[in-house]
Amino acid sequence: MMKIELIVFDLDGTLYDPRKPALLALEEVRRNLYEQEGIDCPLITLPMVEEQTGQPPMAYVSALFPSVKKEFYPRIMKIISDEESRFVRLGKGKLLPDVLETLEVLSKNGISLALISNASKEYFYSVVEKEGLEKFFRYIICAGDRNTEDKSILLEEVVRRSQVLPENVLMVGDRLSDYLAAMKVKTYFAAVKSVFGKPDEIISATLKINYIKELIHLLGLSS
Repeated sequence: MMKIELIVFDLDGTLYDPRKPALLALEEVRRNLYEQEGIDCPLITLPMVEEQTGQPPMAYVSALFPSVKKEFYPRIMKIISDEESRFVRLGKGKLLPDVLETLEVLSKNGISLALISNASKEYFYSVVEKEGLEKFFRYIICAGDRNTEDKSILLEEVVRRSQVLPENVLMVGDRLSDYLAAMKVKTYFAAVKSVFGKPDEIISATLKINYIKELIHLLGLSS
């Protein structure tokens, strides 16, 4: 029986749906490259965004703009970060169903909560602020804070700072990078069914859930 004292959540695809801000931001990238450099990039579709969301920034850009030279990657990542943040603040993204209610119940049951992400600082904290997530999480860290593309570094930091043993920590996410981070740090892992990535991406997990609210029942908590 798991004794969970700390739950560490991924953001995109686990708690938040970023598809609309992402699509709008990527269209701004296409417009900028065409107007400033004469580079005509193919249209980026929703399925393309769904497959790549949650990837580290460099992998995300190279997958969506494969014909663009790497020298343009820093500019592309800056535009994506700025524009996604702007569209988040305009309310174009949204929390997934039952997220706030679930976080409230977990907090009331005395479980410490943390939030980590591969995202840029600008985008990550715009979501946190817009959706009022600060009050639920003791630790909030993104890849942009630590200049890394390795999510295990973020998870390891949270576990170390919390002083909770890895066997009492549950990582909750929807992508392979989340699972690999949990395996490296030796925490439990719960895979959330998501529109992002591939259906068979996470082949093994301690728990598999369709909706975030299922955590309450699976952990035997009082609602």
